[in-house]
Amino acid sequence: MKKLIRFCLSAGVVFALFACQAEEERNTVPLPDPWLKARTPASLRVQTQIGPATIVDNWRDDELGTITVTIISPMVNLAAVEIIQLLLPEGATADISEGGTLDFSTGYAQFTVTSENGFIRTYTVRFVDFQDEIAGVYTAERLPGIVSTSGGGQDFRAVYGGTGGNEIQSTLADKDWQWNLLDGTSGEDNLEREYDNILSFKLEFLDTETGVSAGTVVHHPGADGFYTEYWWSGAMNPASTAADNPVRNLNNFFRLIPRGTSWWEKRPEKLGDDDILRLYLFDYTTRAPLQVTKPTQSTNTSPQVLDVLPPGLVRGRLTVPDMATGLRRNWPGPYTQTVTSTEDHRWMVYNVRETFMVLRKTSTEPHPDHASWVGVNF
Repeated sequence: MKKLIRFCLSAGVVFALFACQAEEERNTVPLPDPWLKARTPASLRVQTQIGPATIVDNWRDDELGTITVTIISPMVNLAAVEIIQLLLPEGATADISEGGTLDFSTGYAQFTVTSENGFIRTYTVRFVDFQDEIAGVYTAERLPGIVSTSGGGQDFRAVYGGTGGNEIQSTLADKDWQWNLLDGTSGEDNLEREYDNILSFKLEFLDTETGVSAGTVVHHPGADGFYTEYWWSGAMNPASTAADNPVRNLNNFFRLIPRGTSWWEKRPEKLGDDDILRLYLFDYTTRAPLQVTKPTQSTNTSPQVLDVLPPGLVRGRLTVPDMATGLRRNWPGPYTQTVTSTEDHRWMVYNVRETFMVLRKTSTEPHPDHASWVGVNF
């Protein structure tokens, strides 16, 4: 009985000791409510921004953060980029607001966010310049001849056409003697005129919601100041007189990008893997769309090949060098003009099905003189 009493007394002392310790004041700082400390923006959107901003808090220093936005810098004043949207946690405030501006003239801008209970974080905002795949400078990319058997025929323009089992594809230079000018210029010299031409595409507009991009394209005649004239001077009927064989103007078929300035538009829809480029003359006259093949790097020794024939035909594949870009325009026909298989104009004048330009992109930026060229009548 005495042992039981001693145990009960001991237990009571221990309990009292712990109870006293539990009532002692703790020497610690109370933790703030994490919801009251929230100061990370949910969203930031600025003028010409593409896609959402990337917002990252600095885990090493809770008072710092970084934000990255993608913008079209040539279309804004970098010293005053308008803030379209700023979403903050409930109760938080910032020293910027929607309708205000950020100064990116030094390459970055900063602002602070203060949480409901007074915690502050400084965000550094940097921008990445948006690059449209179309924008840039392009020059001619010479291809080997397709039907030439003498090693000639190199050109950056090609055609596929014909009918009645006589379909064929060739470069224009495969038949360069057929493109003579009335002033006596040889067909070969005429075709060479466009090798120094410059195509400069500039992005002028981008709808961030629909993905539609648009801008100006300048087709500059190059250092020689000339464009090729796509006039077919070959005989259309060898048995007839010269009066029965007038020169044919085929510029509509083979000048895929108009002279001087045009407008271009690219929408999200594609034809297979290819973009569709819509062109408008500078007076907004509609032209038929072009199909734009994306540059690719071969993973083996075989160059990129564009199959341009309807199903069932095995001839007429256009070989494109690595990283080159193809422009293609389809012609609806009808392909019903009967011409003998010995006459070149059966696919270059009549029954033209598809025409091509193969280009090399030399810059991702428009030509430095692009703005001064726009609207010039070269």
